[in-house]
Amino acid sequence: MKNQVKTTLDKYLDDGWACAYENRIPEGWSSRDLAFLPILCGILFGGMGVFMAHDAAMEKVPFWSNPAVLFGIGLSFYCNFIGLAMFVGKWGWTALQMGALGICGITFYYSLSVASLTSTLLYGNAPLRTTLLIAALSLIWNGYWAYRTVQGCRAIWADELLRQRVWVNYRNAVVYRQFGAKAGIEQLGIKIHPNSSIMIFAIFLIAPLTYWHQDLSRLFGVSFVHVLLALFGQVVMVLGLVVTVLSFMLMIYYPLKIKHETGKPVLLDMVAPANAPIPNQSL
Repeated sequence: MKNQVKTTLDKYLDDGWACAYENRIPEGWSSRDLAFLPILCGILFGGMGVFMAHDAAMEKVPFWSNPAVLFGIGLSFYCNFIGLAMFVGKWGWTALQMGALGICGITFYYSLSVASLTSTLLYGNAPLRTTLLIAALSLIWNGYWAYRTVQGCRAIWADELLRQRVWVNYRNAVVYRQFGAKAGIEQLGIKIHPNSSIMIFAIFLIAPLTYWHQDLSRLFGVSFVHVLLALFGQVVMVLGLVVTVLSFMLMIYYPLKIKHETGKPVLLDMVAPANAPIPNQSL
């Protein structure tokens, strides 16, 4: 059994086998079949976010003059462009392509929190001090998670063994191993969302606010739904921000750095296990 396992894992050392399209991508995962995912993000979540941003503005500003609306429209166009690119041609599934797809995840955060929060702060009736306080807390919260995620990615890159297992160097290409990256994230304790205690605390903190929903609606000048999404959504949906930062750092920023330094394309491997052997070549 041990010899059989060793033989099965050693196939990842062969350049031709490890870099072949059919051995890196799960069976049945063609780009055309999955093109609906970014289109769904763009139309459903992007469209929902645009509606929420416009509704929270309470017609105090024209539709095309609301920056929260314009951001959502741009995000929706981006997601639909990625979906169209996936449908028109069969991707080679490079790390850059998957990173571009991963960025579409920000639509969740936009539609379920950022859209309502931005328009409420820009066009709501809350006192200036209250608006500035909420804006500052939101920037600190989002900045903390973005900074923490970036530092975690830098830690993976700085660790030579982890770096070699995430971005595996072959003769003709570098292969980004998805499960290797997941193992590195777990090994370094990188959190991709608030822990359960923070979420439970947020629920207990925000739930009583429903009792004063009419007062809060008058204070901010919007319906209570927008107030709830602006507050609760920031805690729960920050996962969308973290996934976006991870996608950019691990599959766009560092692959571009690798390609610049080595001249090799960075391919995506969604199949190789985290313990698959790596060739004796370091980046």
